[in-house]
Amino acid sequence: MIIISGLAEIFLGSIILFPPYRSYGAWGIILLLIAIFPANIYHIQMNKGAIKLKLPEWALWLRLPVQFLLVWWAYLYT
Repeated sequence: MIIISGLAEIFLGSIILFPPYRSYGAWGIILLLIAIFPANIYHIQMNKGAIKLKLPEWALWLRLPVQFLLVWWAYLYT
């Protein structure tokens, strides 16, 4: 799933380079960011349990507001 979402990010990011398709790429990025938001919350929850991730907890929490910033940034291209 990580590979698929990464390929989608690359594809949608490259679409933004072409003005006729910029809006489609931006909406795709917005939808992708919304779709992976629950996974970021899940990572925070898993970091508190028996399975510790290799990321510091502050970095996991920082991703949540940064995600909203990225959605806003993509919205500027719609």
